[in-house]
Amino acid sequence: MIRGTAGFLNMSPFSKDDTVVLFISNLLGSDTFALSRFIPEDIDLTITLKVFFSNEDASFRRKLALRREAGSSKVVVGCSEDMKFKRFGNIYVAVGSTPTLQSNFLLDKSLGNSGGRNSKGAKKRADYYLSYSPFYTVILNAILGLNVKRYIVTGMPRNDFLFLSNAERNFASYFNKEPDGRVIFYLPAPRVNKVLKRTMGKFYGNIINIPDFDIDAFVKFLERNDLYFVVKFDLSEIAMLDPAQKAVLEENERILMIDDERLFEIRMDLYELLPSANLLITDYSTVYFDYLLLDRPMIFVPADIRYYRQEKGFILEPYEKWVPGPIITTQKELQKEILNMLRRDGYRRERQRLREILHTYTDASSSRRVWRFIAEVMRRS
Repeated sequence: MIRGTAGFLNMSPFSKDDTVVLFISNLLGSDTFALSRFIPEDIDLTITLKVFFSNEDASFRRKLALRREAGSSKVVVGCSEDMKFKRFGNIYVAVGSTPTLQSNFLLDKSLGNSGGRNSKGAKKRADYYLSYSPFYTVILNAILGLNVKRYIVTGMPRNDFLFLSNAERNFASYFNKEPDGRVIFYLPAPRVNKVLKRTMGKFYGNIINIPDFDIDAFVKFLERNDLYFVVKFDLSEIAMLDPAQKAVLEENERILMIDDERLFEIRMDLYELLPSANLLITDYSTVYFDYLLLDRPMIFVPADIRYYRQEKGFILEPYEKWVPGPIITTQKELQKEILNMLRRDGYRRERQRLREILHTYTDASSSRRVWRFIAEVMRRS
């Protein structure tokens, strides 16, 4: 049985032995948000649950309150940014797995020696990391360099949203319109490295990040084929767009943008919208690892791969062998392949091969497995 939940949540007295704290730092595929939503009723343990949203209040007083709450808890679940709230004696479960197509931490070329320092910090502070599969554990360990016992193969709770959410209803609720045409999601890897305060790879100043992109021609293509194009950018990336590109993002009915603040406002996760997509387009984001579970077509747009490979690097190489869809670098190719993939999907076998390698579980029970692991840890402690 789980007591408490929601808001800054449950400020009643509690003991360290029965409290779990969930930190929700974003709603872009949040494992902790999924854990707060998918709580099994049959956990054989009494738990007081406290949930904190990082966007609610950034004041010094609230940070002190968070440290006090987390320090008094038995288990803390959050991403790497929230490890500062871990205290002696509690157990930290790290979620929001590190991207693994791109290099990171120990293998990130762009970080230099700081990559090792970041990894050591994670090594000292996180007790467990969630993993998709034994293969994925090997990849994570190449990044983090931890003892194998710290990796728990449960699948990622965020993927339960892909199976359990009403995506069409969520789409209508978020965008205030019904998805009356086919929907394409474009979810690129973040371009701005906030640690180094510079752009990774080469940025061409347009929404698809390919040379000589004609936004007006693309809008006409979408209208002609009854398509909606949903994009997600960081605010710092939007600021770098050409003014004409930004104007289209703000005004056009065929190109829709997902905003972090609105997701928090209506308490909806990106992954509750993602199943409305008939097609996913990305470059280096490992969101496609999760989209494999839906077995739907994908297109990959790595127009600046030469620069990206040199500056940041990839863990899984050659890149071409790890992406189950056509690779394009021009607008003409993109528009052609969008129609081809929506009409005739020729990459099912490649997706199945990668899904079997990357995912031990392909069901909607990852949250249940994580909660059972948390209950087990609490009983042992």
